[in-house]
Amino acid sequence: MGLVAQLGVIALAGMIIRNAVILIQEVDENIARGHTPLDAVVNASIQRARPIVLTACAAILGMIP
Repeated sequence: MGLVAQLGVIALAGMIIRNAVILIQEVDENIARGHTPLDAVVNASIQRARPIVLTACAAILGMIP
């Protein structure tokens, strides 16, 4: 695997980790608001789905050229 490919893998891993941290933070905030753990996870996933998908699509489309 070349250097550019390795940098791409590192960048994608960083993006996935960042999205996971933001999702966990959202779950914690929902639990603090009084939601049950299951409801907190479901609501956080619904709220964060669009930004995560848009970020992933932008990264994929940026790597096509």
